[in-house]
Amino acid sequence: MLNHPYKFIYHNTMKFFSFLFLILIFTSFISKSWALPKCKDSFRHNCSDYVSYKDGSTYKGEFKNNKPHGEGTYLWPNRIKYVGDFRNGKRNIFGHVTFPDGASYIGEFKDDKFDGLGTYTFSNGKVSEGIWKENKFLYAKEKPKFSDKELSEMIDEIFKEKKSKESKANKTNSKIVDTD
Repeated sequence: MLNHPYKFIYHNTMKFFSFLFLILIFTSFISKSWALPKCKDSFRHNCSDYVSYKDGSTYKGEFKNNKPHGEGTYLWPNRIKYVGDFRNGKRNIFGHVTFPDGASYIGEFKDDKFDGLGTYTFSNGKVSEGIWKENKFLYAKEKPKFSDKELSEMIDEIFKEKKSKESKANKTNSKIVDTD
């Protein structure tokens, strides 16, 4: 039996998101041509800065209305590190979190929570890849039972069989019977 086609699509989507994230990080380091100007005063708006907070956490990145907004890196005192997108001071869109014990999460965020497509790698190496909602793992992604090439060959075979059956049915239906 074939894998569900959405699993195949999901697997390629996660590859795409991981690639996109790496490209975004790479381009942010290479090109600063579209970067926001450095913040000039203590109220940070439409600018970028490095800030050390009273609790010992630090943030380097973009600000809007005195809150992290845009691309940035946040490091908490307990050594949890987040690199990714912020909206109104919260982790949103896409990012990567690393934890002190070696665990990590890469994927989508909404209002500071894992939400959407994501991969959590535990410190023991176990991986939970799939759909997250408000920090809860909803859908466990299975490893594909077939390679992309095998899946493509199976789909081609199914279409060949279907065409063959249709062709035979058309030949049977198109025979002209002479009733003289």
